[in-house]
Amino acid sequence: MTDNAPNVVGVLIFLFAIGLLPLVVVTMTGFLKIAVVMFLIRNALGTQQTPPNLLLYGIALVLTVYVTTPLLGDIYNRVSARPLQLQTVEDITEIARTVRTPIQAHLARFTLPSERQFFLSATARVWPESASADIKDDDLVVLQVDIEAIDLAYDWGYTMHRPLVGALPNDFPQPTLVHSRLDAERMIGYLPWGMDIALKPFFGVMGTAPPPAWGAVSTLPPRQNGGNLQTRHDAR
Repeated sequence: MTDNAPNVVGVLIFLFAIGLLPLVVVTMTGFLKIAVVMFLIRNALGTQQTPPNLLLYGIALVLTVYVTTPLLGDIYNRVSARPLQLQTVEDITEIARTVRTPIQAHLARFTLPSERQFFLSATARVWPESASADIKDDDLVVLQVDIEAIDLAYDWGYTMHRPLVGALPNDFPQPTLVHSRLDAERMIGYLPWGMDIALKPFFGVMGTAPPPAWGAVSTLPPRQNGGNLQTRHDAR
């Protein structure tokens, strides 16, 4: 290789990093959490598509950069403190070790020891013993997502009854769809036959991607990765 020839390894690493950038932003920063909060606020205001999605994502990206700037500065200082070489696999491994410490410290701020222990025990069950033997709790650091608010996006809701399904399997011989009016300020639902009920909204399906070995799975039953949780303890 001549002195003027491009660094093929460096170019490949750069292209690979650019391809992984969206995944890193979503899984290792607060971008997703900020974006979800922005969309919840828009739905609570009832403005439909104003402001547009692109603008909300742009605001979420700006706020993510602002929040993550100390981490980026720490990574830059650590990398620039030594000559940057991308000629061999050892050079790449050394850079990975350099940036690993600040990233782990950043993500550990948003996780609990019990959560890390859960993933550690799950790894021991799912991974082969040879692969999970040396795993420590700080090797599996995940971003904690806190549900800060659960608000009604619309002033109506519906309930579907199907034969032989649900809590009233024998009471509805034909599929029945019931619409109810919702009062978000008083948190009361008005059923069409005159009954009022208190509202305590909560999320239904939440979770993470299952292991590839599971194949395609339904979200109806809850599993280790989540699913149709339907837990009233997370109600508003």
